Amino acid sequence: MRVLKWLLVSATITSNAYANLDVLTDAIWEDSPGRVITTQHRGNLVKDAVIASSASYNDKDLIAIKSIPISKQKGFEERQRLVENGYHVITFSAVSRKHGDVPAGIVTYKEENGIARLTIAYHGSESLEDFTEANLWAFKQKNDELGINGYVHGGFNTRYMESRESLFDAIEHILTINGKSIQDVDILVTGHSLGGRSLT
Repeated sequence: MRVLKWLLVSATITSNAYANLDVLTDAIWEDSPGRVITTQHRGNLVKDAVIASSASYNDKDLIAIKSIPISKQKGFEERQRLVENGYHVITFSAVSRKHGDVPAGIVTYKEENGIARLTIAYHGSESLEDFTEANLWAFKQKNDELGINGYVHGGFNTRYMESRESLFDAIEHILTINGKSIQDVDILVTGHSLGGRSLT
């Protein structure tokens, strides 16, 4: 697999702000300590991460079915623009003990210039459940299933674990319909606010 690209966008970034992020324009990737394998321009990765994070939000009417919408994001419209620009987009959910399926994010796929990229994006807080079941559940806990040494924020860990199976299903489906395996794609992982913190 190509170098795995992890980019967490957990601060509020407006659609025009990425142009001014000079500190993130170049990245040095290493495959072992002290061995540089490539230098890459990251401006487009930052832009793509911001767009995917924003597109991972849901239409307020969808959220209102089960909860009180708290976000004014218009991610659903941005998701439609991704589709219009040739991306395959699949949503995934967290399975809440109290509220059933709660939208968690999107997986996108696009092949461009011979490079296939899979993007995983978690949305930030958009519903009451996001606050009561994730943000406010701040006690620390271990997660031996993920092989994490130390402790994880309980709510963020729970949200990830509740969405993990759905996320894996979405990844498997989008790769299958595009005739790819996980080794064939670059992976960009991103999220906004709660979504940036829920990436384990």
